[in-house]
Amino acid sequence: MPTELIQPGEQVKLFDANSVAAPVNSAEFALPTAFAKYFSWTTRFASVPSAVDIDIEVSTDKVNWQVVGNSTSTAGETGTIGPTAAGFIRARKVSQTGAGAITLTLIMSY
Repeated sequence: MPTELIQPGEQVKLFDANSVAAPVNSAEFALPTAFAKYFSWTTRFASVPSAVDIDIEVSTDKVNWQVVGNSTSTAGETGTIGPTAAGFIRARKVSQTGAGAITLTLIMSY
C-alpha cells in the first residue's frame, strides 16, 4: 500500500478512534520535500484512560524514527511541531492504561 502524501493545510487522523492495545503505530504519511514543515496536533479520547503515552515521530527513510512530539495528558492535548525537513510522519501509541479510544488529528502548515 503506498504512503499517502499530506499537503499543506490538510487535516489527517493519525489515529481515528483507535482502541488497539499499545504499543502500536499509526499509518505513515509522506511529507512534501520542498520546504520545512510545521504541524499542529490534537489528541482526544472516547473515554478517559488512566494513563497514556503517545509519540509523534518523523523519519527520512521510514526505517529510523525520531520523536518530535509527545502527549501524556489523559484529558486530551494540543501541541505544535516544527520545523522539520523529514519526509515521513506517524504516531506511536507507546502505552495506554484503561479505556479510551484515541483520535489524533494532525494539520500541516508551512
